[in-house]
Amino acid sequence: MDPIYLLLEVAAAIFFVLAAWLALRRGRLPFLELISAATFGLLLEEGDQLIFETYHYADAWVLSVDRAPLVIGLTWALIIAGAMRITDALGVRRRYAPFVDSVLAISLDLAFDAIAIRMGLWTWRGVGSADGWFGVPAGNFYAWLFVTWAFSFLSRWVRDVA
Repeated sequence: MDPIYLLLEVAAAIFFVLAAWLALRRGRLPFLELISAATFGLLLEEGDQLIFETYHYADAWVLSVDRAPLVIGLTWALIIAGAMRITDALGVRRRYAPFVDSVLAISLDLAFDAIAIRMGLWTWRGVGSADGWFGVPAGNFYAWLFVTWAFSFLSRWVRDVA
């Protein structure tokens, strides 16, 4: 077992539990948004690997749900819910918030993905280290923009009707 994977999984779990506790202190809806973001991320990761087969995760992850490491769903939640929390705190108007959330999320992903593939955490199929954004295909970033926007838009709509 590679200790870096275990360290990443434990650290992400600690951050997620802390985020869940803080969300629960703000109310039931923020907590449910965080949990649904984790579930959403995990299902999208699994679905993408099953349908498109554009990448695969290293076998060294300790906790996985089929093809997707649990830590990936947790970090999806931390990134998306974190971006939403920032735009809420900044007072970004409701109609612009999903766009700002997308930009915040992709800003993090631009850094994370290029490092993660060099660490061997996952591998893109048919993409060299000099291709795309430091070895990450552009489609990944389009997906982050769309997925974050969609999750933010739907979550904010639920907030309004709840």
